[in-house]
Amino acid sequence: MNWLFLRGSVPKDRNPKEIIFDSLDKCDDMWTHLFYNLLNEEDYGEIWYGGGNREQKYAENYIERYVGSFKEKPKFKPDIIFARGGFEEYDKLLQKYPDAFKVYYGAGKRHTPQSKLQEYNLTLQDSFERWQKARKKMPKCAHSMWVKPAADNIFFPVHENKEYDICFIANGSQAKIKNIKWVYKTIPNKWSVLHLGTRSSYKPPKNVKCKRVLRKDMANEICKCRIGIVPYKSIDSTPRVIPEMLACGIPVIVMDSVHFPSDKYLIGMSGAVSGQMTFWSVVNAFINNQKPNSIREHYLKNLSMEVTSKRLREVICQEYNRK
Repeated sequence: MNWLFLRGSVPKDRNPKEIIFDSLDKCDDMWTHLFYNLLNEEDYGEIWYGGGNREQKYAENYIERYVGSFKEKPKFKPDIIFARGGFEEYDKLLQKYPDAFKVYYGAGKRHTPQSKLQEYNLTLQDSFERWQKARKKMPKCAHSMWVKPAADNIFFPVHENKEYDICFIANGSQAKIKNIKWVYKTIPNKWSVLHLGTRSSYKPPKNVKCKRVLRKDMANEICKCRIGIVPYKSIDSTPRVIPEMLACGIPVIVMDSVHFPSDKYLIGMSGAVSGQMTFWSVVNAFINNQKPNSIREHYLKNLSMEVTSKRLREVICQEYNRK
């Protein structure tokens, strides 16, 4: 089968050197790895970014392209088109292939396409709440739950001294969504906190260190912490930092405002879900009660790239054959 993966526009908010890679081993993008892992040896696939001019051959059957726009026509006829994010720029390309099987995924508010085009055969949902809403909005479409992995070549346990109690990953540009102000205001002084991400307009307290690092270096920083927190607001769904921190072997405490299938991610001592009122007491219960090896084992068995891509291909191919 021929696969076309629509990734979105080339990121403009960072140094181009941070997003250009010459091999999959160096690539830090989870989606690039996931799409590659969906392919069988006899398949061919291309991943497209809009707004650029670049071609990188990652494998004999897998190419990354920066295209001027999504109005361009691929040199092959796609059997399956996987669209990440319901961007209007995709519409004309999707309409050129009425017989192609179309898969959609978008997180948070984009759990269904924001464009006028709703002619997808399958949507992937990362929380039960999003799945329910998608079924009502797109009743003729198949909908399936799925679990996001981390980029396994980037996120894994690193033997580091525990310099911090808590890891908090949040970019300052999303300060309200990521609840940065609340964390800064309520975090107990007794804990040292590593805030990974760009600075926000809020001044961090003395026990919080804000630091931005390249994604390839995030595992080194995460592993300096005893526990991870995800206190985001409800606009978000299954943030990728959850599997990333679990892949590094640290437990994760997630606020109950975050929509995600906790029974898939947080099993045993891998973490917990908590309301805002009890959040720090739950963190306290986990901080000194860690079993990093069991957390990593749980990730590899249930959430790894190999496991999730195999499950996802089965879902897509099952629905494709039903079409």
